[in-house]
Amino acid sequence: MYAQNEDAFDQMQKKQLVAHTITLKVKYADFTQVTRSHTLSTAFDSAESAHYWLDKLFLDIPRHLPIRLVGVTFSSLVPAALLLPQLKLFE
Repeated sequence: MYAQNEDAFDQMQKKQLVAHTITLKVKYADFTQVTRSHTLSTAFDSAESAHYWLDKLFLDIPRHLPIRLVGVTFSSLVPAALLLPQLKLFE
C-alpha cells in the first residue's frame, strides 16, 4: 500500500499537481471491492503525510475475505503553482 502511495505521489509531482483527496481501493479474493477516501482542506504536501490517512482508511476496510489487490489514487487535483506557500508561524 505504501509503495503504491509513493508511486502515485511521485507521478503527481512530475505533473506539478497537488491533491486534496486520497482514495484507497481494496479488492477481495472473490473480486468484490471496497473504496474509502478522505479529503483535506489543504493539499497533501508529501507521500508521508498521506501514509497517515491511508492507515486510517485501511482500518475502516472490512477484512472478511483475503485481500487480492490494494490501490491508491489521488484526486481533487490542482496545479501546484496555484497554491500559495504556507507561511510558518514562528519563523
